[in-house]
Amino acid sequence: DINQQNKTSSTPTAIIFVFHANKDTLRVEEILKVLYNFTNAEARLASALIRDPRLEQAANLVDIKVSTARSKMKKLFQKTGTDRQSSLINHIISGPAGLIIKSGKN
Repeated sequence: DINQQNKTSSTPTAIIFVFHANKDTLRVEEILKVLYNFTNAEARLASALIRDPRLEQAANLVDIKVSTARSKMKKLFQKTGTDRQSSLINHIISGPAGLIIKSGKN
């Protein structure tokens, strides 16, 4: 039934990725640098956003000011062709870097 399919597709969904942050973070950062031409700082911020999508928390994880994180976000958007934080994170985790995150393997 089409109505049933529409109801199912509009149901909110959450996806949780679990990975070993210490081992996999560097691999994810390296992949992000190669795929998107991120600088070291941009790759660290993007990786932190995957671990905690709240900008303030991600900035704290990489020891930068929130204003600096906002500035770097603009570059991340440019380099990934995204325009929102949620789109950026989705773009990254649905790509090759996401395979490492999903697998939890080193």
